[in-house]
Amino acid sequence: MTAKSYREKVAAPLVQKLKIVIRSILSQFFEKTRELITELDRANSQIRSLYKRLEISDAKGERLQGIEKDYNRLRRFLGGYRTDEIISEVKVQEIADKARSERKSEVFGRGGEGTATWKIAGKQDYER
Repeated sequence: MTAKSYREKVAAPLVQKLKIVIRSILSQFFEKTRELITELDRANSQIRSLYKRLEISDAKGERLQGIEKDYNRLRRFLGGYRTDEIISEVKVQEIADKARSERKSEVFGRGGEGTATWKIAGKQDYER
């Protein structure tokens, strides 16, 4: 086999196959690179979002620590029993206020768009 025939029969087809394989590999490489860049951008966005949430949580935590210190001061001043008693009274009052406002909304409930509905015991609802 001469060099020219070897080149035409073996080397040239091999080079062509290598070119095709290399193009395929490069194409896959660039596609994966684009996908990874997209995933990285998404991850960075999530990190920024979580960082903002962490900052908000830190601020809330600091505020709650201040409230806790104030609560402990009040508890030391009033005593534990009296503080618990006051908190229980306030909770009962809040529950009563909520129940009262729910009864009002039932009696003076809102009807359709912008109409007030009055419920009269045992009678049909009247709208205005």
